[in-house]
Amino acid sequence: MAEPQTDVEPDTAGNSSASHSNAPQYHPSFSSPDADIVILSDDGVLFRVHKLVLQLGSGFFKTMLEMPRDAAEALNNEPILIQEKSNVFAILLDIIYPDRQPHDPQSLEFVQEILQAAEKFDMPKVSKTIRRLATPQSTFLTSAIDLYVLASQNGWEDVAKIASAETLKTNLYSSEYRDSLKRLDGNYLIRLVNLHRRRRRLFIDALDPNLDSEPKVVWRNVISSAESSPCHHFSRGFTLPWTNLKHFVSEALDVQPVGDAIRERSFIDNPALKTLWDYQCHLRDCVPRFHFLKEKLHPELIRILDLLPSTI
Repeated sequence: MAEPQTDVEPDTAGNSSASHSNAPQYHPSFSSPDADIVILSDDGVLFRVHKLVLQLGSGFFKTMLEMPRDAAEALNNEPILIQEKSNVFAILLDIIYPDRQPHDPQSLEFVQEILQAAEKFDMPKVSKTIRRLATPQSTFLTSAIDLYVLASQNGWEDVAKIASAETLKTNLYSSEYRDSLKRLDGNYLIRLVNLHRRRRRLFIDALDPNLDSEPKVVWRNVISSAESSPCHHFSRGFTLPWTNLKHFVSEALDVQPVGDAIRERSFIDNPALKTLWDYQCHLRDCVPRFHFLKEKLHPELIRILDLLPSTI
């Protein structure tokens, strides 16, 4: 077989890297003459690979290379044909070779191709490496929802939990995440949506004086009164200003379930809440009088926020 050219550049973005020449070309990182196995990728790139590395790093190739080979093929060292593109196979080899450092992949789609190939070739080290690289800071991910999708597709429950917490900074119902959410199976989608909804529901319930759920407002932390709770008129729903507060909390958690907006001083200083600070129960039989304290209510809201569930 004629000696191929060696001008193929490595690619980590998921694009084919072979030249348009009809002649096969060796991948520049895998063209060592002392390697004893030749592999030909789907896009026409050749790889010289050491048999021992393949056997140790891949259950698939271990089984294949232990089988007797056609004498003519063995004599000519005919390439082993694979269906994977050269950029995918190069990443696999970079990971299983002990002296190489793989380039960071640049897209979620490319990572999914790598994981599919790793499963096919039974390369556990590749799967473990990609799992280690999958973090909220990964350059190949555009959002925490993408990380959650990747974790769900591969059964990485610990990564899914980390990703679900990061998704609380986003609005799931934004159109920009629609396509990503479509890639989730039903169970993981329901769990994520429930986390976002549960945070809002539990916070609103905590502000309801008629519910004895956890977490809940510690009333003595937010009112000026010798009593440990507001008057009985308040619990009957006579305070429209408090209803307005619940509305603002619900709206903030709809937009961003992590609740960063609630932590800001500007939230409690919203002019629309002025009626809450001015409120007093004026019903004739109301004793004792009380009113809400802005400087105490805001820390109480943050305390409740910190008690809400943060992962699936």
